Amino acid sequence: MAIIQPVLRRLGWDTENVDEVCPEFSVEKRRVDYALRVNNRSLVFIEAKKPSEDLESQNHQEQLLDYSFRQTVELAVLTNGVTWSFYLPRAGVNWKSRKFYTVDIIEQEASNVASKFVELLSKKNIESGKSLQYAESTHKGKLKEKATQEALPEAWNRIIGEPDSLLVELLAERTERICSYKPELPEVSKFLRLYEPQFLLLPFEEQDGPKAPTPRTPP
Repeated sequence: MAIIQPVLRRLGWDTENVDEVCPEFSVEKRRVDYALRVNNRSLVFIEAKKPSEDLESQNHQEQLLDYSFRQTVELAVLTNGVTWSFYLPRAGVNWKSRKFYTVDIIEQEASNVASKFVELLSKKNIESGKSLQYAESTHKGKLKEKATQEALPEAWNRIIGEPDSLLVELLAERTERICSYKPELPEVSKFLRLYEPQFLLLPFEEQDGPKAPTPRTPP
């Protein structure tokens, strides 16, 4: 209360009005720590945990997002006072994919923390829908980044595995600059196939796992 309520007040919420900032808000037979409401409609759920608790706990996330999803609340926050994790409860498939931003009031620059709080949680932006628009845009950007990170190794592997004609020509020209002799393109292709296992990349989600295959020994 000593952290969350002052933050909400600075963001334009009347914390003394239980119709606007409702503590222990009832959701079926359970309760959410705070519901931010406008015109008798819950727009944001905030679940508060102890500062010592790990917000990455699956139980914490599932509990908050399940409450929010059932009540058609578009924006949810999980916080231990220091870290504030923002979620789009109705976006994505698994719980973690619904988190789109994290504010850390100790680790991050104060100006950045303040601007994100205003963008995402100010009463003015929540009422106007700007917070939701910003949240959806940020979430979409994260999904795009994740998709490209996962696709890049596959794209590289296809270029190496075929091998791509542009790569073959580029390698031949660069070899000529070094030694003044340009190798035949089939020779370059043979070189790429020979060392293909060494050049190949693991899929993005496996890059911290097993090492890449050992290259074949040249004859």
